[in-house]
Amino acid sequence: MKVAPPMENAGSELPVVTFVRLEHYNGIRLVQSIHASLAALSKVIRGTILLNKETRTLATSLLQHETPTQWQKKWEGPDDPLQYLRSVMSRALAIQKWLQKTESESLLQDTLDLSELFHPDTFLNALRQQSARKLNLKYQKHFYDKHYGKLNLKYQKHFYDKRYGKLNLKYQKHFYDKHYGKLNLKYQKHFYNPEVSKTLGIQASRQKET
Repeated sequence: MKVAPPMENAGSELPVVTFVRLEHYNGIRLVQSIHASLAALSKVIRGTILLNKETRTLATSLLQHETPTQWQKKWEGPDDPLQYLRSVMSRALAIQKWLQKTESESLLQDTLDLSELFHPDTFLNALRQQSARKLNLKYQKHFYDKHYGKLNLKYQKHFYDKRYGKLNLKYQKHFYDKHYGKLNLKYQKHFYNPEVSKTLGIQASRQKET
């Protein structure tokens, strides 16, 4: 049975959904690969095909009660071949249930057993990305207007005047005098006093002369 890889939805699919689809696809491919190697070994034993290097290595590992290296390269599991096969089949069956729950959007509503996955660490990364994406959108709703694809000026009213497309000088009255286009010394009286500056300037010049 040929299994087509999951189609990409141009980034619109949630990370957890993408992970489950890939995990299901890779699980089926792993089962098919193991089945093909055992079928080849069976044919060699029955004398229908000739022994090759790959089948010899597989048979040697099984006779030594070791999981073949070619299987471990596809998914790293138990060293005992029987335990390996049980683990693969249990996960392959479990991921089908995960896929069904994903399609019904009920996966994250139930208690999840990560031992049912081939790659639980990858699932946690996908879940983290999905959670971060949702939280980011939640806290950005006051700054981003999805209808216009630009910053929502409603929430920037104290900093940006959308009517003129420039900084709203009304909210900068303590720093900028819009009538004269220069710093409003009235609101800087605690930092700058022109009279004191003149006095200090005179005193400084007198000190230089002496």
